[in-house]
Amino acid sequence: MLDLKKMVKWVFVITVSTIYFLTFFIVPTILEDGDQYLIMYDSFKNDLADTFFGDPVTNTDAYIVNTYYYPKSKSLGENALAMVLLMNRNTMRDITKYKMHLMATNGSGHSVEIAPKIVVESYSSCAYVNVVATTNSLPNLSKLEITTGETRMQIPFRHARKTAPAPVVICLSPQFISEQWQIFVAHAHISRHFGGHLHLYITSILDQYFDLIKEYEKQGYVTIDYWMRMKFERNSTLNSTEPNSNVEWRNQAGAHTDCLLQYKEAASFVTFFDLDDILIPRGFNTYFDEFSSFFFLNPEIITLQYPKREMMLYNKPNMSDMNFQEIFGHSWFVNREDAGKIVARPSSLNSMWIHRSFNVPDKKLHLVKNNFLLHMQKPFDTDGQDSVPFGMSNYELVDNLKLNISILEPIQKDFEKFMNSTVVQRISKRLPTHSYYFVILFRCYYRKGYMATCPNSEGCLIPQRSDMKCVHSDANYKSGPQMEPITYHYHENPSFFIVPPVIENGDQYLIMYTSFKKKLAETFFGDPISNTDAYIVSTYYYPKSKSLGENALAMVLLMNRNTMRDITKYKMHLVATNGSGNSVEVVPKILKEAYANCAYINVIAHSTVLHNMNKLEIVDGDTRMEIPFRPPRAAAPAPVIICISPQFVAEQWQIFVTHAHIAHYFGGHLHLYVTSMLESYFNLVKEYEKLGYVTVDYWMRYKFKNNTFDLPEPNSNVEWRNQAGAHTDCLLQYKEVASFITFVDLDDVLVPRGFDSYYEEFSSLFYFHPNILTFQYPKREIMLHNKPKIDDINLVEQFCHPWFATTTDTGKIVARPVDLDSMWIHRSFYVPEKKFHVVNHNFLIHMQRPVDTNGQDPITYEMKAFSIFKNLKLNESVLEPVQNELEKLLNSSSFQTVTSKLPTHAYYFPIMFRCYYEKYYRSLDNTCPNGEGCLVSSYFSFRFNPFCFSIPQRTDLPCVHSDADYKSGPQMTPITFHYHTNSRWSSDIGCYT
Repeated sequence: MLDLKKMVKWVFVITVSTIYFLTFFIVPTILEDGDQYLIMYDSFKNDLADTFFGDPVTNTDAYIVNTYYYPKSKSLGENALAMVLLMNRNTMRDITKYKMHLMATNGSGHSVEIAPKIVVESYSSCAYVNVVATTNSLPNLSKLEITTGETRMQIPFRHARKTAPAPVVICLSPQFISEQWQIFVAHAHISRHFGGHLHLYITSILDQYFDLIKEYEKQGYVTIDYWMRMKFERNSTLNSTEPNSNVEWRNQAGAHTDCLLQYKEAASFVTFFDLDDILIPRGFNTYFDEFSSFFFLNPEIITLQYPKREMMLYNKPNMSDMNFQEIFGHSWFVNREDAGKIVARPSSLNSMWIHRSFNVPDKKLHLVKNNFLLHMQKPFDTDGQDSVPFGMSNYELVDNLKLNISILEPIQKDFEKFMNSTVVQRISKRLPTHSYYFVILFRCYYRKGYMATCPNSEGCLIPQRSDMKCVHSDANYKSGPQMEPITYHYHENPSFFIVPPVIENGDQYLIMYTSFKKKLAETFFGDPISNTDAYIVSTYYYPKSKSLGENALAMVLLMNRNTMRDITKYKMHLVATNGSGNSVEVVPKILKEAYANCAYINVIAHSTVLHNMNKLEIVDGDTRMEIPFRPPRAAAPAPVIICISPQFVAEQWQIFVTHAHIAHYFGGHLHLYVTSMLESYFNLVKEYEKLGYVTVDYWMRYKFKNNTFDLPEPNSNVEWRNQAGAHTDCLLQYKEVASFITFVDLDDVLVPRGFDSYYEEFSSLFYFHPNILTFQYPKREIMLHNKPKIDDINLVEQFCHPWFATTTDTGKIVARPVDLDSMWIHRSFYVPEKKFHVVNHNFLIHMQRPVDTNGQDPITYEMKAFSIFKNLKLNESVLEPVQNELEKLLNSSSFQTVTSKLPTHAYYFPIMFRCYYEKYYRSLDNTCPNGEGCLVSSYFSFRFNPFCFSIPQRTDLPCVHSDADYKSGPQMTPITFHYHTNSRWSSDIGCYT
């Protein structure tokens, strides 16, 4: 038998061996990709080494590529900074733990010292690595310095781009000794046709080729950007490593990251390609549509990776000889795929490597399987010879990959139109007809790159020719003072001065004027605070939000504007606690969306809290009140969500049926808030909900159980029953999951014109107006006759006629939810006029006053003038499939049972319309538009019994209404908060407004 010592030794050996094999052989094969595992393993090694040996620091140099300042970023937060650097990995064992100290100063002279977060995007063992430093600084930043002790160095910064030339920006790797103009021309026209815009970094390029690219830039195909060689002008560390020859692939990762940060707030999608990687959508008309589809079907992913497949390509000696059908309309491909390239939404990324981001988990990286990049890596030269006689590719006929010629025809026409320019023709005659540098560089890349531990082509011997002159990027190089442990270097770049736009609309001016008045009053009289009440409508917690950031909180409240002169300056104190018992006190930012002079206004509070938050409290000194919260929706039933204003005493089921079917057919999904509704109508809506046409949501009346003494009743003192609050709540629910969101009334129906779906029409609008945040569709009333029975409804008959009102009304909004944080009724007051656009090619069909089933107009006052507008008439073929869908649904026995109980005539509708008309539209002294007081018997009966109305109640028309358990917190100063829990449907109150 083995003695105890030998047994211990064997157990130790077996344990170590097991860990070794698990670590290096078993676990990596189980994981989807070894990259993330290696990063974790390296981090573990560094942490272990730090524990035993510390982390010694070495004096090194770093190069600041660019620094961007974001006054407001959807992903980085407010007053954010992002720096792209080249840093020496040997500075310390884990460069991400390096503490850089920045001093930020704003225009008022205020300063703050900050330490940015460091992330690395690097794979090889090169000395210099691509580093991104992010942090938040001050508003109106005017000066930025790196500090170490008493030593300071000012560094330049600039604003990121506010607009993108197209929704899809194609970031291209830096070009050096570039001469393959044929590939650029092909890429420029293909990307332009499919809605992309090239962003091209240049280190050096043949002068004739450069002139051609400049002409493409003038016509909007490409944006040219500098990519510098890095120089340590002076003060470099003794024996410092030369940067250009000791960085991975000439710092392509830095260029990709720089491009990402430039378009972070402006582009819908960003791709990171080489110039010889061309994408042609398959099954979609644009890049935007294809990428949107992938992210819609895979909502959990952050990045898409398109594999590359090499295609046989023959260069043409003359630009006029190029023919896209000939170049791309064949089926000769290499029968294998290479490491792919990335597509991402820029709001989801802060850094990028060459083929992926190492800061994106493997499960968030999706490999595209139904398309690929056309890799034009080794084109045959113009003499028909293979310009690369080594590393040759084996091409095969792969017929199923062949492109349809019809796809390439409009691209060829665009190219021929471009060639008609005399300037282009003159430039094209100067272009080289044969490759010279390409074969030299490819051989060098093959030997010095793919066979090296630090892949780089810096040492390539390049012969200079007097007949082939180059243009290159240059700059004034600067070096800061010597610092410990890092001395910084950079180059000077031009800066831009932003001029405030001229005000185009009075709304924004009034907001500015009101703000000025309040600031003036506060200066002379202060800002007195009154004790008031507030109602918490809903609170959402976002563990990760593309626009709000990580661990974000958004609250929808009804607050009293009289609390203080400017309610947006109210300091609400929240304490957030997570599952580990950690707590943090935060003060959210307050926004308001209100127009009228009502006492209560729609307010939105935004803040960032803790990871895994499980408890949220409002605090006032020692007084605390816990409030409920919930996550937003994790998925949307459709890419377009139609947020419907709250329904009260609702009985117009015909309008709902119409809207539900039209919206469903054109790719929309209704989100319907209900305060009260006829029971038979409610049962119909629930049947539609089961089939996926609509989501029914509660919309409560407000109750203050322990309210402050003698304060206004909330329901009768809020603008239009707080429609703005419902719109904002809907926006926050779908903020992370819907592509587009609309805010309309139930009687506002949109039928796309010239497009097959809402998604296509909205995508087109945002594509052709890339600087717009919200589109407003005007409303035009249509003559409509209600039917007594659902079987009688004929959508073709109802809508395919030319009788419309002679005027249009104030419209409703379409937006991308990621662009908005709050909403009013007809717009958001936080969207500047220049970002707001009124649609002129289409309108909402307004079904405001349908003629009743007996043929009589139920509204015999405030009549609308209708006229024949043949140009507005809808084509019958548009609505025939919608009608077919309705008829198919009516065959269901469950529907027949429900619909048999629907009312055949309008009863409450004329009463409510008259009330609205009398109490607001004809009331000269009604500064707070609201239908709450319709036929209330007396003020005091309403004050103490909010459901004591004189709206006639009928036993044959029972109603369902939203109800809940109402809660009030302890009295606080200055605001006492109220909320509800356990929302439910009830029928014991009656039909109320």
